[in-house]
Amino acid sequence: MCEDEVKVEAWALSTISKICLFQRFVEVLKLCPEETLPPSLVPLVQSPLTVTYRAAKHTARGYQAAKHRLLEQRFSGWVLSPDELEIFDVEGTTVKMGGGGEELGGR
Repeated sequence: MCEDEVKVEAWALSTISKICLFQRFVEVLKLCPEETLPPSLVPLVQSPLTVTYRAAKHTARGYQAAKHRLLEQRFSGWVLSPDELEIFDVEGTTVKMGGGGEELGGR
């Protein structure tokens, strides 16, 4: 493993951590017939290691719209996570910023 990547051991993860929720999300997607999925989610089923959590989150229009509404109103002072904490794949391998993975399917 190169110095730009970090692997987190499964036993050290909370079941409500971003990585665990991302893994469960991909597991559920794989149970769905591919033709029923929005095109933006197909890469998560076909080649999940090429998609980062951040990229998947940024392509989720409903999530982004809800987040925007929250941040506009009562949660305007909400502390946001640095992008560096969301650049990981479904296996938990982090990807250095600028090293790809910022777009769905990019790596």
